[in-house]
Amino acid sequence: MIISTEKAFDILPYAVSIIEKLDMKGYILQNKELINTEDKDKVNKIMDEKGFDFVMHILKNTSKVKTEVFDIIAVVQDKSVNEVKSQPINITINLFKTLLQDTELMRFFKLAVK
Repeated sequence: MIISTEKAFDILPYAVSIIEKLDMKGYILQNKELINTEDKDKVNKIMDEKGFDFVMHILKNTSKVKTEVFDIIAVVQDKSVNEVKSQPINITINLFKTLLQDTELMRFFKLAVK
């Protein structure tokens, strides 16, 4: 899926709001671990555990960002928020997952919030 520059700028405020509401920076800093090992298996295990914990943190707090998620999906799909709310959940989840896996879009957001 290719997101136009205009749509990327349209969804940027919602993405920033999600980051703030979920206190992602605080969560990351609070759970940051210095890994003093060259054991790649141990590093991978710690990263997997932290990744799972981070996903759980997001899932526990989804009610805080539900509006922003609907807004982002509505912009991307050129639909109203009500249309997004009434569409099948698998469509919404797959689209949001696709957006999160878009490396160029994520790079854009990362640069924009710096």
